[in-house]
Amino acid sequence: MVVTGPSWSLHPKQYRIDVIERLHGVRLSLNHFSGYKVKKEPLEAWILRAFTGSETDDDLILRARGFIFLLIGGHMLPHFSGNLVHVRYLSLLEDFDAIRTYSWGSCVFWFLYRQLCTAALGGARQIGGALVLV
Repeated sequence: MVVTGPSWSLHPKQYRIDVIERLHGVRLSLNHFSGYKVKKEPLEAWILRAFTGSETDDDLILRARGFIFLLIGGHMLPHFSGNLVHVRYLSLLEDFDAIRTYSWGSCVFWFLYRQLCTAALGGARQIGGALVLV
């Protein structure tokens, strides 16, 4: 399966804010972004808040998407800073039913391999990836 999506370099920050609101139900401000990465803290605070019992199925899907987004960017394909998640992963969450069909293990392995190769070639001060697998 080939995963395709929008080129995030073509979209202004406002578009990224709108996509996060549509997919996760939380409105962020411009200061929650660093380039093409979003800070994890505001998303974590929104997703991990207590359930009230009055959530609809759509509310639960929004929170699940947010949790998966943080799982992808925080544990499976983490940025070396540890507190940022790249917005390119948002397009993977557009079709909620398709998320389970993606080859996540291959993706994690490829990302880690790329990070290790970059570090081995020198010049890297930090490394990202699921280093727990090393």
